[in-house]
Amino acid sequence: MKSGQVWIETVLYTLIGLSIIGVILAMVRPAIEEKRDEITLQQSIDILKGIDNNIADVIEYGVGNSRPVEISLRKGQMLINGTGNEIYYSTESTSMFSEPGAVTNVAKNIKALTTERAKNKYFVEFRMRYSMNLTFTDKDIVKSLPASSTPYNLVITNKGSYIDFSLA
Repeated sequence: MKSGQVWIETVLYTLIGLSIIGVILAMVRPAIEEKRDEITLQQSIDILKGIDNNIADVIEYGVGNSRPVEISLRKGQMLINGTGNEIYYSTESTSMFSEPGAVTNVAKNIKALTTERAKNKYFVEFRMRYSMNLTFTDKDIVKSLPASSTPYNLVITNKGSYIDFSLA
């Protein structure tokens, strides 16, 4: 009789413990996702700053100069818009990066726009516009770089009248 009671108590305590862990995880998970998205957005800004600095360098050092850039995109996508002469990064996020609907200056050449999609769901865009013509492999096209587990090796080259991007 007593051994049956011990087993029932053990099962009950285990179920109570598992339900407490489940409740804690349900409460903490959104905060973890939001923090992870904040880190992703900051890393994206750092990538864009690196690209902007490399573009400035190849312009400063003249025609034929090129710089390699490694881009790790774990979430979102980057567009190199040769027709609009801009570089664009966008992602879904649980973190509200800036005031929704307002364009915000993030860095020297980076502007951010946050759009609210649903409760605690946002669409965040970063844009860099250039007066110089941007191309991708010598073509005025829009090239999409989606999220990937492996980094992209991008080469930025000053071709004189335009800046060219290519994948190495």
